[in-house]
Amino acid sequence: MAEKNKQIRDNPIFHNLSKKEAEYIIKNSSLQTLAAEQYFLKEKPLNDTLAIILKGHIIITNDEKKILADLNETDFFGEISLFISNTENLCIQAKTITELFIFSKKTLQNTLKAKPGLATKILKNISKILAERLRITNNQLQELQK
Repeated sequence: MAEKNKQIRDNPIFHNLSKKEAEYIIKNSSLQTLAAEQYFLKEKPLNDTLAIILKGHIIITNDEKKILADLNETDFFGEISLFISNTENLCIQAKTITELFIFSKKTLQNTLKAKPGLATKILKNISKILAERLRITNNQLQELQK
């Protein structure tokens, strides 16, 4: 439990949580282990789930088999699905034995009710991450227009 607690707290989404807050999140979330080449999701939209890669390697592709993301330990995916529904079909496949920490929209909603201060920390962290990604995308678009 101590190692998982540290891994969760070291992730940018949960980085400023106390040990007790991280334990609450871990207790109300789940772990999922995937075998090499196993699908987490196959040709379906990703909804209501944030997953952090604790160990392993994940590839995310779209319907055309275009690689959208190549992710490793400490990376995460699905954070937008906590806020809006996704309609794009995705394939999310483990390339090696992979361990995922699953944080659901339901857990976020329950945390908002039970521990609003903790939920605020998480939402602030996610907002910072999304804002930084948007800034990077805007910069890339500006470079393409030159």
